[in-house]
Amino acid sequence: MIGYLKKEKLIEPGCMQLFLQNQADKVIVSGKIERKIFENIEMEPQEKEQLKNLKLALVNFAPLRLPREWQDSDYLRILAYCDYEISSTIQALNEHLSWRNKINLSHNPNDVVLNGAVYIHGHDKSFRPIIVINLLKALKYKLQDFRNGFDYLFNMLIRDVLISYYVESIIILIDMGNLMQLSHLLTNELMDFVKSCEYNYYGRIHKIYIIEEIYNCLFNRLIQILKPESQDKIIFLQKKDLYQLTNQIEQNQLETKFLGFQNEVQTNFWPPKNLSPEKIVKKDRKDEVKTIISNTDENGSKSQRIIQRNRNESSQSSQLFLQVYNEEQEVVFQLKI
Repeated sequence: MIGYLKKEKLIEPGCMQLFLQNQADKVIVSGKIERKIFENIEMEPQEKEQLKNLKLALVNFAPLRLPREWQDSDYLRILAYCDYEISSTIQALNEHLSWRNKINLSHNPNDVVLNGAVYIHGHDKSFRPIIVINLLKALKYKLQDFRNGFDYLFNMLIRDVLISYYVESIIILIDMGNLMQLSHLLTNELMDFVKSCEYNYYGRIHKIYIIEEIYNCLFNRLIQILKPESQDKIIFLQKKDLYQLTNQIEQNQLETKFLGFQNEVQTNFWPPKNLSPEKIVKKDRKDEVKTIISNTDENGSKSQRIIQRNRNESSQSSQLFLQVYNEEQEVVFQLKI
């Protein structure tokens, strides 16, 4: 359903090695490990020791109901969130499993997703998928309904899209619209939701961009309940500074409301749209005119014929190119006239 986001299909040969050279799986500051990558890694001695201690301590408790896909990296995320303290890790682990075992991806998403209060749209320059939250729409739903929709999308990305070690986190864009009065939203229920997201998705969120008309102090109060490393991931962007998004995300992966090249999604939010991994370059119509004709060959398989006309204004001459592509977008025929 969202297989187009699978990174194996987007990463060109040789690009992954360059990608790995430009990232670190962890940062150690004053002896504290701040890990970015949790899966398929060589653990630090402290991590190995505390993971062993955690498993030994769990023997004294009722057996845990672990999901089928559970790995040591899942233990490690909870340990890291709890600063490797065993007793608090056990408490957080039980809360996490109680939440996680309630998520059911076998059915269709709820109206929060279908109506675009939260939806998936493209990926960033490091192939992290993007979740967009339309706060104006989200406020029309009960918080529990929004949580269900958000958890559905996020966990489907974890299951079907993210790749161990290579791409383990996502980007979140929160579109505030023109909302101004938000103080009434700061409820205990909302605070609990934000805090639970921190440990349930620990290491799964790379950046959160909060996009607003003018600076609003509401989120300042919210982020104070988060750990410092989580606070550092939150970036406030006023709409006049939206161009900064392109440092993280190519414009062909952004909607026009975020200064991107993609049309703003108004309907059909599910399943996610198939965005081309190729860069879109805006061109002057005087220099290039493209006509795209879709056709079906004798065998019933689709092919795509692209007629491209380039005009050389200085010579007043024209060249006509005919290219025929197969379903894999490979050029199978080319004619120059």
